[in-house]
Amino acid sequence: DGSHGKELWRSDGTVKGTYLVADIQPGRLDGGASVMAASQSLLFLTVTAWDAPRGLWVSDGTGPGTFRISEVQTNYSSIYKGRPFVVLPNGTSLFNGTTGLSDSELWVSDGTPGGTQPLVDLLPGPEGSGPSNFIVRGNEVIFTAETDGSNTSYELWRTDGTVSGTVPIPVPTGLEPRLGGGLHTLAGNTLYFAGFELSTG
Repeated sequence: DGSHGKELWRSDGTVKGTYLVADIQPGRLDGGASVMAASQSLLFLTVTAWDAPRGLWVSDGTGPGTFRISEVQTNYSSIYKGRPFVVLPNGTSLFNGTTGLSDSELWVSDGTPGGTQPLVDLLPGPEGSGPSNFIVRGNEVIFTAETDGSNTSYELWRTDGTVSGTVPIPVPTGLEPRLGGGLHTLAGNTLYFAGFELSTG
């Protein structure tokens, strides 16, 4: 708007109802508000600008109600094509998170600092599983992750936001899901997705 950089705004579809929520990085510098997902009452967003308080933020749509809850970053680079951030019907957020000390893994947040933490380390060790392509199906999320260390082969997984409820989805031997770039959708409870296998391509 000439006075601020890229910041968090809101709109109800009218000029009067369109206004700045929070100037995360005061002045004309970008606050870096980027990847977002919302529950009924709370917006989750990632702030990425180097000179702003980077990490996971939440907002209730007001300036005072917009603040950082964790330094964890949501990995939204082109390596992880597809949505890296979703919210379950119960308000729990699931996302691809990295702290800089570890590679990207599956994280969970209830919108509080204490409730924001790694959920499952799908690929133990320094390499990350790169969970992405999240899509909500009922009370669970389907996503892809790379768990064999190849950095080329991704598997289908499902999670209800708990450790015990995070499990792989079995597929025929040799089938590799290709969900990046929006190549997946739901019809009712059925997931349709692009896949690759040597015999059919």
